[in-house]
Amino acid sequence: MKLYNSATRSKDEFVPNHPDIVKMYTCGPTVYHFAHIGNLRTYIFEDFLVRTLKYYGYKVNHIVNITDVGHLTSDADSGDDKMEKGAAREGKSVWDIAKFYTDAFMADWHRLNIQEPTRWTPATQHIQEQIDLVKTLEEKGYTYRTSDGIYFDSLKFPRYADFARLDVENLRKGSRIDMGEKKNATDFALWKFSPKDKKRAMEWDSPWGVGFPGWHIECSAMAMKYNGPTLDIHCGCTDHIRVHHTNEIAQSEGSFDEAERAKGPWVKYWLHNEFLILEGGKTVAQGKSTYWMITELPYFVATGNCVDARGHLYIGNASNDVTTPRISRILIFDPGAFIISTRACRAAEDNLLLFNKNFLILTFPQASLKKSTKESGFGEHPDISNSVSFEEAQTAEPKDFRASLVKTLLPILFASSSFIPFYLFLLFFLWLFVP
Repeated sequence: MKLYNSATRSKDEFVPNHPDIVKMYTCGPTVYHFAHIGNLRTYIFEDFLVRTLKYYGYKVNHIVNITDVGHLTSDADSGDDKMEKGAAREGKSVWDIAKFYTDAFMADWHRLNIQEPTRWTPATQHIQEQIDLVKTLEEKGYTYRTSDGIYFDSLKFPRYADFARLDVENLRKGSRIDMGEKKNATDFALWKFSPKDKKRAMEWDSPWGVGFPGWHIECSAMAMKYNGPTLDIHCGCTDHIRVHHTNEIAQSEGSFDEAERAKGPWVKYWLHNEFLILEGGKTVAQGKSTYWMITELPYFVATGNCVDARGHLYIGNASNDVTTPRISRILIFDPGAFIISTRACRAAEDNLLLFNKNFLILTFPQASLKKSTKESGFGEHPDISNSVSFEEAQTAEPKDFRASLVKTLLPILFASSSFIPFYLFLLFFLWLFVP
């Protein structure tokens, strides 16, 4: 099996570090608002990967984080914490926001029939692990202190630019970022101090003072806790390459001792999915009118790997190239039913040969399609309390469409005896040709 590896920019033969188990980590949601279909497309891509690995006989130790603290609105370690921004928007506590949007994300996850990971890892439940990793980096000389936090000195990690092929010198010379007390434009926060004039809703004691972890440190700390010092596969979206995943590599490999460094890189295979590109070239999240959630779309078809020469994914009829490969899951939504291809969910088993047949229909509550009048501009999320559970979805059998047709047509057949030949012919025709 070959995988396209973002680290080497090539298709590499997949050889895990251990013969029978694949250690895998994937970046999860920041739970301050609903996930849109572009976000969810990432997890469909990763689900196909996990199912394929299992088909080839591997046991997959799959870790997915939940960012419920520390993700600031700017990659430059400035701005508001997204969780606190969500709390201010809705007049709730950050803990209530985290719980509500985590539940909403899980409901969407199960609607898509995505397999559960080995473990979900919320950042707020792993604060000590993050503190311990920062302490290790401090002991190895990679950190420095400013008035607002503890920062990683990227200049001390010689391979910092390698993964994303960054031109660090020009970045430093031409940076428009207000660097404040940062030594280099590419330095990043490991631990942020709480403001002295107010108490944050989410803050913890640390050796450096009261504060909260930076966004990047959580992934390294939790990945290494549950998968050891090295990973076989790390997944995410392409927008994570230049900053988030570059910073993860620096802080993870910076913490290595000599024995760990001798084993090779922190991650052997990096896999990234592209943005969901809409007709007109916009991404799903580039405007209020295109922030689409799966529950507010009356009818939508997404082909997860319909890619053009530029690597852009298209939905619906946005691509007119009939030769474009369509080798992923089809999702069709209407207000009363959720239809998903079971063949696609079991992609590895039948190699998608019958990809768009034998749909599994899961009936969900009628979803409201009315757009929210809130200032945020996002759509309403319907009641999820009566949705089909993940366990029910896994054990459900595909409906027999021909049997359903018989049940529908038989009453008409017996009620209109004069048209019996016609209905018999219609029934026979449907039986033969309707898949």
